[in-house]
Amino acid sequence: MERIYQRAAKAKSPETPTSEDKVNKKPKGVDSEKLAKNASAGIDNRAQLGLFDAFDLSTSNEYPTLFTRSPLFLAVPRSKQKALLDADNAYVFKCPWGEGRRAGPCLTVFDEEVLCALLKLRTKKLAGPPQNLPVPVEGKYSSQPRVEVHSTCCTVTQIINEMGLSDGGVNYENVLASVKRLGLVTVEIHTKSDHRYFGAVEVGGAFKIVDVEWAAFQEDGIVRAQFPPHVARWLEESYTYLDQNVRRKLRGDYVKLIHKFLSGQKSKRGFQWRIDEVATAIGYHGRKDRMKKTFEGAFKQLEKLEWLETWEISGTGRKSNPYIMAVTWPPSSFKR
Repeated sequence: MERIYQRAAKAKSPETPTSEDKVNKKPKGVDSEKLAKNASAGIDNRAQLGLFDAFDLSTSNEYPTLFTRSPLFLAVPRSKQKALLDADNAYVFKCPWGEGRRAGPCLTVFDEEVLCALLKLRTKKLAGPPQNLPVPVEGKYSSQPRVEVHSTCCTVTQIINEMGLSDGGVNYENVLASVKRLGLVTVEIHTKSDHRYFGAVEVGGAFKIVDVEWAAFQEDGIVRAQFPPHVARWLEESYTYLDQNVRRKLRGDYVKLIHKFLSGQKSKRGFQWRIDEVATAIGYHGRKDRMKKTFEGAFKQLEKLEWLETWEISGTGRKSNPYIMAVTWPPSSFKR
């Protein structure tokens, strides 16, 4: 089973499926769902051999809170993001909550939706020596005697269905290409409270969002995704509930980014902040004179969906009197 996987790091192009992805045929008489189950069974078999411990996961819509306030996924086409990169082809950002850089393929809101689907499809928590895990854990964790990761083995069709899309050929190719991009990206973030997210071991270096391997066939493909130790910990200890049912009903990438940001700030007391600083946190690259209208449009959609109870924007937008947003949530939204 291990031989059917190709590591993301060896992909010839992270942007589009290769010709091999489109012509490989599934083993005769075995559908991709069956292959996915077989691969998952392989993890259980290795656990029984004592290589690592495997625990079943029950997932909802957990999303790392750190990602809700870091502009890793932009509402800018990939082709236009190149103008935003530095000399090292990395996207550098700075916002009120911290600063950092994203290296590797450019990521869009669509890539974030693929990531959310992979997070929802997590099935296992694995714990054991770094080198014994399905995708060996390297870097700062390699010297630790035991690490914990989250993993899934699913089909491309399962990802598409989780995203609420039709399972046509274009969606298949776009999702598979996005999975590859996610596996190639590294991120470096410095927050004002590093210890909360990274701890003493992790502070000061780049990290991956997810490690992926895949097998692509003519009708479907299989993806094995393993979330590294830091991400696994965030998903258990420092996460935000990102309501995908609401997100799928939103129209416009900036609306989705504003919803994600506000999800990470949600409290019964409401939330108030300068719009220009929130815009920096979500990676706003639209026209400055349309920023207020962008937020107004987002708030109107979220209010219509009853995700927000009230909202208002005060101020003139001038340096001496910046736009201030204030939102509240309905009391019922805190009952889950």
